[in-house]
Amino acid sequence: MEILLVYANTYTLLWPGPVGVSYLARAAREAGHRVQVVDLMFEKDPEAVLDRALAARPWDLVGLSLRNLDNADPTNPRSFVEDHARRVGKAMGVAPTVIGGPAVTAAPEAMLRRTGATWAIAGQAERCFPTFLREVAAGATRFTAAGVLWREGELIKSNSPDLGGHTQGIDWSVIDTKRYKRRYMAYGLVTKSGCPHGCTFCDASITAGPCFVARDPESIVEDLRREAREWGLHRAEYMLIDPCFNQPPDWAKRFLEAVIRADLKWGWVGIVEPTKDLDEELCQLMVRAGNHMVTGLVGALHDAPLRAQRRPFGLDDVAHAFELFERTGVLYMPQFMFGGPGETDETIDTGLRFLARFKPIMFTTGLGVRVYPRAQIRAQAIAEGQIAADDDLLEPRFYYAPGLDQVRVRARLKQARPPFWPSMWGWARYMGRASRLWF
Repeated sequence: MEILLVYANTYTLLWPGPVGVSYLARAAREAGHRVQVVDLMFEKDPEAVLDRALAARPWDLVGLSLRNLDNADPTNPRSFVEDHARRVGKAMGVAPTVIGGPAVTAAPEAMLRRTGATWAIAGQAERCFPTFLREVAAGATRFTAAGVLWREGELIKSNSPDLGGHTQGIDWSVIDTKRYKRRYMAYGLVTKSGCPHGCTFCDASITAGPCFVARDPESIVEDLRREAREWGLHRAEYMLIDPCFNQPPDWAKRFLEAVIRADLKWGWVGIVEPTKDLDEELCQLMVRAGNHMVTGLVGALHDAPLRAQRRPFGLDDVAHAFELFERTGVLYMPQFMFGGPGETDETIDTGLRFLARFKPIMFTTGLGVRVYPRAQIRAQAIAEGQIAADDDLLEPRFYYAPGLDQVRVRARLKQARPPFWPSMWGWARYMGRASRLWF
């Protein structure tokens, strides 16, 4: 088959590369198909680039990777769904289409209906994609491939998705590394998928799997060596694609020890949550293994909302983690999302006073929680009358704890932003670590 794979993301925050597309391209090529990839990320006129790619040759199938439903910003919400639907509509005029990616996995049926695509695939698709292509080539009207959605009249049928994790690294042959190159968080590294935490505002335990599925540490290190050798990805900073790097802690320590033994010329940023099992040994290993900074969505800063949102830690754990970071030299940039279940004006004020005890290099704050279609918070938002029961949530909707004085809280959060010069000093410390790779 002649297959065109389109990375349709044009939202340039952090410049995420087409990781999923690289997996599918490799799987399709290994199955004997001819594949062309077009990446719209940095294009000044993405519609014209897409038009040219669609017209380049007769395609048997066009696949579109749809990364974001919206920008998840309650202060300036922007939906990407109509952009997705327009691009799928263009592709439908050329060949049958299949959509996938995080935006599809978040709301599979709704995205299939809204975009008008021929088929959709939810979940991790690299293992099921060759089976799907074989069934398409055979003219199937029903599918056995994992994660596939298809139409039968007015009904949409679906198979359970593959959430078994990733066994291989990224295929950089289909990614323009020069365009994605930068001095910070330039490249992705897949280390783990899935999440067992079940936080009420997050859908990861459903969309990525209810348990951690970690890759073998030695295999990951071998990927890094090969990427430096074959693609010139050395003296670079990676962003670990991992929902919670520090869990399970024994796996994280084995990975860091493997990196230290390999003596890699690299740096990395990862998501670390302040769980009870975070210890000093792990923090010290992170620094020795080239960590430049850690981040993570701490969320609230009071035990009441942390419990209500089923976070896997309490406020004492947050304090312990921040103290560990500062004692061991781990630079940290926590993210706070206030206004979720259990939050009040008082819990926010108390939390901000708590935060003033610590010295992160930077922190971000926001008010309002994006309600995703498959997150537990959806039911609570419906019960409280904040969203309609029939809202497909493809457009951004945000939850706010009842009784919050939103005007006052926003002013309080603005007041709590880190002062300019301490923030610049924090970033200078981070850039100082990153600059060791530049020379």
